[in-house]
Amino acid sequence: MTQPRFQLYFWQTANCQKITIMLEELGYAYEITPINITVGEQLDPAFIQNVTVNNRVPVLVDREGPDGAPLTLFESGAILKYLARLSGKLAGETQRERALVDQWLMWQMAGLGPMSGQSFHFVHSAPAMGHSAQSLAYGQTRYRDEVERLYRVMERHLGDGRAYMAGEAFSIADIAIWPWMIDVVKPTDMSPFPHVEAWHRRVGARDSVKAGMAVRVPEAV
Repeated sequence: MTQPRFQLYFWQTANCQKITIMLEELGYAYEITPINITVGEQLDPAFIQNVTVNNRVPVLVDREGPDGAPLTLFESGAILKYLARLSGKLAGETQRERALVDQWLMWQMAGLGPMSGQSFHFVHSAPAMGHSAQSLAYGQTRYRDEVERLYRVMERHLGDGRAYMAGEAFSIADIAIWPWMIDVVKPTDMSPFPHVEAWHRRVGARDSVKAGMAVRVPEAV
């Protein structure tokens, strides 16, 4: 049997789910190689030496790289942009549209993703490690407040009547942002963000998003 063109090193994380959504949206065949980050498989010297020096997932291997040789990429944003260029889809049709897609993709990569991750750590992970409530209070407040600020940015932006983050067309900006908006890091009260919630439902109704989010590996079910 012929191998699919794309191999994705994957675990159930928002950054990995961006890539499964993108691959499903494009209709590209791919295979999943699980990397169980809960037991540190991303730190295995063989993974670092043979797959990625960055010891993180996702990692995408294009077995038919642009020069005919396999290409291995880490960083979810870079992978999304590569697949968009390869397909000619989901990154904007004009120079203006491409600039806006890149703007919101970078906003997610530099803002919403890291701040949501830190909020999750201080609110959910760190208490389970035995840290005292007093020692965690500053981090919890700082990152929850920053996540809420970022939601306000989205609300103002989408409140102008845009269907998607970069305008009227679904793009890699929406794909990058959507998986990070999980319940454990959302603001407790979403009533101030009706346009964000409407956007979230709109994107979540896409078949590609449902399929990409449904990807599981046995150890993580």
